[in-house]
Amino acid sequence: MMMWWWIIGFGLLFFVIFFYASKNKKGPVEKRPKSPMNILEERYAKGEITKEEFENQKETLNQN
Repeated sequence: MMMWWWIIGFGLLFFVIFFYASKNKKGPVEKRPKSPMNILEERYAKGEITKEEFENQKETLNQN
């Protein structure tokens, strides 16, 4: 009977750790700050800026 409590305890511990680990995989990635180049590429991909604007701003970023 005592063995079942150990098995249940370890099983619950495993699921708690698994749930916590899978929940935290997405958190830090979303909170990571984006680089200026990533922001520029996203704006170009969304169509917010033209190719000429993208090239000019990319060249400006690469000069620094």
